Amino acid sequence: MTAEAFTAIAKTRTASLTTSLQRYGGLLVDGTADTAFGNLTTSSTVKDVIDILDALIARKLVNVPGSTNGVTSAVATEATGIGVIRDLTTSTAFTASQSALAVVIAGSATGTAATDGDGVITAIAFTSDGNDYELGQTVSVTHAGGGVAGFIVDGLV
Repeated sequence: MTAEAFTAIAKTRTASLTTSLQRYGGLLVDGTADTAFGNLTTSSTVKDVIDILDALIARKLVNVPGSTNGVTSAVATEATGIGVIRDLTTSTAFTASQSALAVVIAGSATGTAATDGDGVITAIAFTSDGNDYELGQTVSVTHAGGGVAGFIVDGLV
């Protein structure tokens, strides 16, 4: 049996800014990127900015080790947990005036909800970000005692 060596080639993820914004636009800026952006000056270049963004994207990817037929690999997968939501709307009222109402979030995320005096959800506190969510996905929120709401995933972790 002959052993073969494989060399990984680094590929930048910002080849197309439009595609990159659609795919990575919802990622939250971490402390490392925030510091790097703060160090930019008027002599910095667009490449400097793209290098910061590329490193941020790389940090947000997770390595999943695996082995097939004795060959070990690391597969990069995108973050898929809920990080940011928008357009939180209630279509059927929940129990009114709650600060930590246990709710069922479609998919694998878990959390509690706060409601106002009319039973409208005003906030969701995630106890687990879940996984397998996509940017722009509409997610439903329900409660066993009644109530239906939804939101749109606007950022992933």
